[in-house]
Amino acid sequence: MSFTILCVDDDPGFLLATKIVLKQRYKVFAAANYADGMSIMETSAIDLIFLDVHLGQENAINSISEIKKKYPKVDIVMLSAERDPVSIVKAIRKGALDYICKPCPADELLTIVEKSLKNKEVVDRYSALIENMNDATAHINFVGESESFHSVLASARRLKGYNASILIEGESGTGKELMARYLHEQEDDKSRPFIAVNCAAIPENLLESELFGYEQGAFTGASKKKVGKFELANGGDVFLDEINSLKPELQAKLLRVLQEKEFYRVGGTQPISVSFRVIAATNVDLVTEVRNGNFRQDLMYRLRVISLTMPSLRERADDIDGYVDFFLNKHMRKDMEKSCSQDVIDCFKAYHWPGNIRELENIIQSLIIMSSGSEIVLSDLPEWLTDDKGYYEQASSDPLSWLPALSTSDEDHSLKDYMNEVEKAYIRRVIKLTGGNVTEAARQLKISRSKVYYTLKNEDLL
Repeated sequence: MSFTILCVDDDPGFLLATKIVLKQRYKVFAAANYADGMSIMETSAIDLIFLDVHLGQENAINSISEIKKKYPKVDIVMLSAERDPVSIVKAIRKGALDYICKPCPADELLTIVEKSLKNKEVVDRYSALIENMNDATAHINFVGESESFHSVLASARRLKGYNASILIEGESGTGKELMARYLHEQEDDKSRPFIAVNCAAIPENLLESELFGYEQGAFTGASKKKVGKFELANGGDVFLDEINSLKPELQAKLLRVLQEKEFYRVGGTQPISVSFRVIAATNVDLVTEVRNGNFRQDLMYRLRVISLTMPSLRERADDIDGYVDFFLNKHMRKDMEKSCSQDVIDCFKAYHWPGNIRELENIIQSLIIMSSGSEIVLSDLPEWLTDDKGYYEQASSDPLSWLPALSTSDEDHSLKDYMNEVEKAYIRRVIKLTGGNVTEAARQLKISRSKVYYTLKNEDLL
């Protein structure tokens, strides 16, 4: 890692010898007096100061508090030609890291620097972990009694104690991150870190520095070192959501981390060794992504040592009653008393839930707020949800029923014209599937929102 040292001493010979020893591994500044040393501190980010106790007539121990107040993260090691127990105790009490006597053997100097470096690594990692800390008292409570869901839970419990990479597949909103946290919760060591990263939510140009961290000065704006997510996850689990969104160059770097168990921070020259379990998640079929050239096959194999598939809510209709009760209790105010009529429950069970459990929770939360009575009834439901029942019953009996009918007029028989109508019909269908959410429809169709609007121009999408 990048580490900068300042040596302040009025002995030119000692300054030169110290610089020769340290500059082979670290960046080193030297100053012959306290004032010059403080000038260097103002213009350069110093990690460690070797400070002579006697600079001229002054006792530099009295300056420790002043330096620490202005630069709290800098380590200070006092230098002296004599071992004075009183001075040693005073220096340590004021905040010095150590106190060494001159002349200093090269190995003693290097040992002191390594001590400071390791201390900073621990502090930086601890500070970053606090920012990413998860509630250690939280307990993952799953809802549902369906056989498909309990089969997944049983498989998850069998993974306790294994460090194999896990790939969780499933549609959006099925609870993939919750499953990742459940896997983490199964382990006996509750101090193990759990670091979650949504690969699609972080801008592409920032994702590498988020994952690997960076050294101070690695790029414009890198005013201080940043510990990356992989380093934070050392000894625990890192959850990489929407892993399919990783660009090819990052896929290659992730593959190297999984193979070599080490990486470099952005701008760094020293490898960082790590040991963590990767839990990845995807809402698309990675095999198809590999076939289309969007995802590395070797990385897929590395990630998919163990595969878990989260069932969609459509496959768990019997669990809807439990989820409705759970979300009602979760979102109702203490002064509220709300329930759902059986007709509403039946409607929920007939609906296809493209957004799965997340969509159900959002609808329940909306109904709690917008419904006027103590019982939520059919008339409280949005029109697109109640209309959907008949549409899907028809669609289920004929999966191609959404296709436009062929015209009998000769001028409408061109393949191009008919395919344009098919395209429009399919976009309308996906918009309906997503409950009128054009953004989600565009994502599922893998086209832009503007393409959706352009194709269906002059039509009311919603």
